[in-house]
Amino acid sequence: MSQATWTALLGFLSASVAGVLAIWKMNVAKTVSADKDFITMYNELMKSNNKLIEQNAELTAELQKAHASIEKLTQRIKELENKLENEH
Repeated sequence: MSQATWTALLGFLSASVAGVLAIWKMNVAKTVSADKDFITMYNELMKSNNKLIEQNAELTAELQKAHASIEKLTQRIKELENKLENEH
């Protein structure tokens, strides 16, 4: 093979490798971007989840207070009913 043929083959091979590397670089950039987007979305979901956990704890505390209040009222009603029955 002549030197011109070798030069042409090496030029073609270099261009092919450069093209493959460029495509690989684009794919890596897309993957990194997608990973960043995923991490951002994950962090936002975790913040939202933590906020929901806090709200759930607050609502649970309120529910426990309401339940205790209902128990007190129920006890008071029973006491009044017993008092009425004892008076009659």
